[in-house]
Amino acid sequence: MHDAKHEDETFSGEVGINMPGCIEALRKLKAEGHTLILISFCGKKRAVATRKYFYKFDEPLFDHYHFVKKRSFKKDVCAKYGVDIMIDDRLDILKTVAPTKTMWFVNDEFFRDPKDTEKFIPDISTQSWEFIPSIISVTPPAGLKPKPEIDISRLCH
Repeated sequence: MHDAKHEDETFSGEVGINMPGCIEALRKLKAEGHTLILISFCGKKRAVATRKYFYKFDEPLFDHYHFVKKRSFKKDVCAKYGVDIMIDDRLDILKTVAPTKTMWFVNDEFFRDPKDTEKFIPDISTQSWEFIPSIISVTPPAGLKPKPEIDISRLCH
């Protein structure tokens, strides 16, 4: 869900996954043995609402949930877990997470300025969650080692 309200404590909307094929793709990735980590930028109120939303599922969609206080903190969560592939729809986020491989989820509704692609080219691009499991299955892992010594407790809600 994209709106200005997710960036502060005034959020009063509903949360949920509204991308076609996303839940199915996440379930397939989990079934294949992938560790899935949700790294979302939002205020505390939205973080609480989002956790409640995900707890409604019979089987967890993610192994870990991290709601960062600043977008730039996503890179720290990636480093802590040794994340191989980061999927995001924002190029400004993806260009900060190296050496993690990047997958740009290009959604026409939220398409960013084409000049952004001149500054940063993601490793992979896709417009549909339907294709993400097959793309990940043929993408070699980045081989990054987790850095458990990184303390992200103050970076997240």
